[in-house]
Amino acid sequence: MKSTRSVLLVAALLAAPTLAQPALTPQGNCTIDATTAILGGSSTLNLQGPAGAPFSVAFDSAPGVLPVPGLGTIWLGYTPALTFLVDGLAGLAPPLPASGQFSLSVNWPASPALDGTLFFLQAGAADTGGVALSNAISVQTGLPDSYHGTLGPMTGGRAFHRTVPLDNGALFVIGGGAGAFLAPAATDTCERYDPYHRTFVADTPMSTPRTLHRATGLADGRVLASGGSLTLGAGLASTELYDPTTQSWTPGPTMSGNRIAHTATLLDDGRVLLCGGAATFMLSSPTSTNYMPIFSSAQATAEIFDPATGTLTPTANDMSSARIGAAAVKLPSGKVLITGGVRGGFSLFGIATPLYAQSEDLFDPVTNTFTTVIGMSQPRFGHTLNVRGDGKAVAVGGAGGALVVSLGSIEVFTESGGSGFWTAGPNLPNSASTALHTGVTLDDGSIYLAGGAIGALGSFSPINNCWRMSATGALTSLSNLPGPIQAHTAHLTPAGVVVIGGSDGNLSLNSAQIWTPTL
Repeated sequence: MKSTRSVLLVAALLAAPTLAQPALTPQGNCTIDATTAILGGSSTLNLQGPAGAPFSVAFDSAPGVLPVPGLGTIWLGYTPALTFLVDGLAGLAPPLPASGQFSLSVNWPASPALDGTLFFLQAGAADTGGVALSNAISVQTGLPDSYHGTLGPMTGGRAFHRTVPLDNGALFVIGGGAGAFLAPAATDTCERYDPYHRTFVADTPMSTPRTLHRATGLADGRVLASGGSLTLGAGLASTELYDPTTQSWTPGPTMSGNRIAHTATLLDDGRVLLCGGAATFMLSSPTSTNYMPIFSSAQATAEIFDPATGTLTPTANDMSSARIGAAAVKLPSGKVLITGGVRGGFSLFGIATPLYAQSEDLFDPVTNTFTTVIGMSQPRFGHTLNVRGDGKAVAVGGAGGALVVSLGSIEVFTESGGSGFWTAGPNLPNSASTALHTGVTLDDGSIYLAGGAIGALGSFSPINNCWRMSATGALTSLSNLPGPIQAHTAHLTPAGVVVIGGSDGNLSLNSAQIWTPTL
């Protein structure tokens, strides 16, 4: 029966000519997506196509490449496991409703034997003059709060890199390299994570090696890379723009000065706010522990990139404090909260000691101005800042104090009356602390926190601890990462949270893990 349906589907797909496209790109008016497949829970497959069109959805145990002359490519392996979930093109199921939308809910048994099982799916729907092929997706079943490695590593190890989601669901991984926070090593290399095949492929390198830089996905699909450092700490004022449709980089405007470990935030109107950072990370010798040249190069300036004009303009005023290693997040109001960071330094018994920002800033994109808001009770840098489901911003961990020691405290910002205020959150459990970790806001409004480092600046040791803060502030411990990592990236995808790269304290890593959320 399966082979008959396969023949019927292939025959139906012989239609109007188009060129074969990557698996993530629809080949006509038909798209599919699916939610995370948590064992013991349920997931939903969603299809969008022409109203009233017959359609079919098939899955297989392996991906493949089957070019169909005159149409496109079927991305299924056509193994003996090929199965039709819906077979409307063969007349065995009703067509799409007037909305053009079809959803199918799947209840997954709580069976450890199914943990890590992969399914590869694609759909086809009748369209004007033939049949449209959808994008292809993969679904992996996972036990709640578990990790699965990607099917292939990155092309090279990297830490202090940046990762930006692209419009087609791929993740674009940019720059970074080996080294520590105060002794960075930069690369110009880039690669894409393909969420269908769950592998990485090399992409076009930047024109300049960068680490401790920022990368921002723009509303038009392009990516802005800004500033950062060369190996051994020379600062960069340049920007460049990546176009995923051509897989090419072009020069962007030059910033008003070097910016290393700055913040970059996409505004609601499509512009990008670039704040603070250091002018240099160069030490008198690469092994020097006198960090005063870095601390004293902190900046309070900010500027805005406008992708419509390709230009940079300064903000109407500076921030209330210079900041290196600050964190920024866009609030539900559209304003941007910028917190923490190192503002300078002083000598304590002959040792360079950082001075921390004592106030925070709220940027209004309507007036292009900063307003000073009260500072956190614990000054910090290298922390995470995420908006949780109740609209409040949560600052977690980081490092602080005269010895720049990792922190376990959490503070919560509530925006109010054009300003806002901070309240204490729960400390990380079991006297834990972390800096250089990641924080990801999940679909339910909770925040996933992963990895990082403990100890003091210059001697940080990575950890594998993970936590989750609920949308209302309750904090729980999660399963540990497969190994300790710091200076990694993490992004929410339909398959779960993809944790990429980082350092184990000695080497930069080329591995990536996918975390399946709890129920």
